[in-house]
Amino acid sequence: MRIDGTAAAGLWANQALFTQAAHRIANVNTPPEPGEDPVELAEEVPAMIVAEHGYTASARVLRVQDETSRSLIDVLG
Repeated sequence: MRIDGTAAAGLWANQALFTQAAHRIANVNTPPEPGEDPVELAEEVPAMIVAEHGYTASARVLRVQDETSRSLIDVLG
């Protein structure tokens, strides 16, 4: 797989993790359905932070790849 494909997959995955944690936090006061565990803010907030850092890292990979490609194009003219 190409670097940009891997980084894009990282963006999507971390966005999904962030969204899931945000959804659970938004529903913290909603009683859990039978069989579901209650929302633990001590778990969800760090999960959002980890997802944010993962998203940022994937975005940086894309940015560096773009800058490298531009430099290569400038050199090759």
